[in-house]
Amino acid sequence: MHHAPDSSYSWFRMAISLALAMIGGIAKLRAPVDAFFEHVTVNDKDQTFRVNRLRLLNRIREACSEVADFSRIEG
Repeated sequence: MHHAPDSSYSWFRMAISLALAMIGGIAKLRAPVDAFFEHVTVNDKDQTFRVNRLRLLNRIREACSEVADFSRIEG
C-alpha cells in the first residue's frame, strides 16, 4: 500500500478542519436566517426594502455556495 507523504497528509487534515469550520459557521446562520424569514417580508411593497432584502439573501446564498453545492441536497 502506498502512503502519502507527511506534508500531503498534513495539508489534507488542515483542509478537512477548515471545511468543517466553514460548515459549522454556516450552521450558526440557521437561527438568524430562520428569524429573518419569520419576521421580515422579503417582497415588501417598498421597492427599496425589497431590493435590499433580496441583496442580503443573495449575499448569504453566495457565501454558502462557496462551501458546498446545496442545490444537490434533496428535501
